[in-house]
Amino acid sequence: MEGESEFKITTETYTSPGCLVIGCFGGLIGLYVLVEFVLYFRGL
Repeated sequence: MEGESEFKITTETYTSPGCLVIGCFGGLIGLYVLVEFVLYFRGL
C-alpha cells in the first residue's frame, strides 16, 4: 500500500509544529493538489 505511507508522510509534514500556520492552508491546498494529481494519473 504505497498511498498509505505517502499520506502518512504528507499528514506528518503538514501537522508538524513548525508548519501549523502554513499547514492550515498549505495542508488543505497540498492535499487537494495531491488528490487531483493522483486522480489525473489514474485517469490516463
